[in-house]
Amino acid sequence: MQFYKRVPIIAATVLALINPLQSIAAGPPPPSGGPPEPVLAKIELDGPVLVDENTSASYICTATYSDGVEAPVTPEWSTDSAFAVINASGELTAGNVTSDEVITISAHFGEKTATFVTTIKYAAPVISSLVISGPAAINEGASGNYTCVAMYSDGSALSVVPAWNTSLPAAAIDSAGTLIAGSVDSDQLIDVIAGLDGVTGRYAVTIRDVPVTLEGITIQGAVAMDENAAVQLNCIASYSDGSQPLINPVWSVNSAYAQISQNGLLTSGDVPSDQGVVVSA
Repeated sequence: MQFYKRVPIIAATVLALINPLQSIAAGPPPPSGGPPEPVLAKIELDGPVLVDENTSASYICTATYSDGVEAPVTPEWSTDSAFAVINASGELTAGNVTSDEVITISAHFGEKTATFVTTIKYAAPVISSLVISGPAAINEGASGNYTCVAMYSDGSALSVVPAWNTSLPAAAIDSAGTLIAGSVDSDQLIDVIAGLDGVTGRYAVTIRDVPVTLEGITIQGAVAMDENAAVQLNCIASYSDGSQPLINPVWSVNSAYAQISQNGLLTSGDVPSDQGVVVSA
């Protein structure tokens, strides 16, 4: 019986099986690094499409990347109009316009540009305040003239004729703005009031108390009388406030042919002829 050595054949077969695996492991390596970085695809703007003149509004810029991610960004802002400015934060400030003004807002970020159209809305100017001018103090019984200027929301001013009034009855004012000060016992502070289109203006005025002074006295009565007779004389005082009360002065007469009582009763005596006398008060 003959025996054969098969071991070398088996070893050769195993070696043949191992060699293909070695060639696979020795193939080209996979690419190095992770997935590619997302790139900026576009930017978009958002904000109000109407802005009132002389007001402000905020705008935002959103970036969209190649991986679909959206994020707010801070672009370089600009506008194409002299009627508005926009700052680095995206806040638009609108100025005065004479009619509705369409403007374009632009944003530039990472080689991308976006625009947004908005309208600055014209608003007719309205009265913001009333300014009254005139004397700040008037003597009682005197008068003063007042005028009114309307200040408008666009910064303009115009002389107007408002509805006039006063805060206290110490003075009255007519439709032309002429104030008549009444009589007061002491200095009185009042407001001159102007009203127009729902807006009210006030102006402080002092009505000054003026002490009354005696300006003169006048004797009234007969200018001739018979001897041995009596006539009643009266004395009237004239004051600075226009009043003329009857007063009881100190009476005197310059002649021995007559005498006068403290109440103004003049009595004549016997005279050898017509005599002229002077009565004083």
